Amino acid sequence: MRRRHFAKLQPRQRAKLVDALACSVPFLASSISKLGPIERSHPSVLQHRNAIQQYIYFLTLLMAAADQAALTEDKDASKGDILVVDE
Repeated sequence: MRRRHFAKLQPRQRAKLVDALACSVPFLASSISKLGPIERSHPSVLQHRNAIQQYIYFLTLLMAAADQAALTEDKDASKGDILVVDE
């Protein structure tokens, strides 16, 4: 996954994107949990469940990219605070 474009977003924009994507997970999962045991074993339901698992994995990657970008920003910001003394 290319993270460079995600990292270019402002922290608030990254948070909004991840929140918008994450808020749909409970809705998708509840649609499966409302089904009966026989319906849950139907191939289309299994595909739907697999898609939700992939979606959650995608969100995990986005959150990891956001964390990495935040760490990079923190390191870049702290570089200006370091006083280097030449001997």
